[in-house]
Amino acid sequence: MDACMNELDEYHDASHAREYRPSEWRAMLRSTRFGVEELKVYTRHRPLKALTDGVSEDNVHKIRERLDSLSTSERQALSLTEEGGDIYLNHWFVMIAATKE
Repeated sequence: MDACMNELDEYHDASHAREYRPSEWRAMLRSTRFGVEELKVYTRHRPLKALTDGVSEDNVHKIRERLDSLSTSERQALSLTEEGGDIYLNHWFVMIAATKE
């Protein structure tokens, strides 16, 4: 899902660099001498339009193609559903509290 979400975000925003996993955030913070006080991961089930609003037609097409190509397990991981005619999918977030050591 890591690669898929980063690909979708690149189509959404060309300036996108990377969505980091919680383990990557911990490692980056430790390497810069920050102590992680708390790290929370949460998921929001968001409408597809959160990725497609304001995006070029070409990139909307790429987003839809990528979603159409998902395996069954990827669809389940994304909790890809249709609700009221709109497509929804999971989006993961990380909230971190860290202090300089």
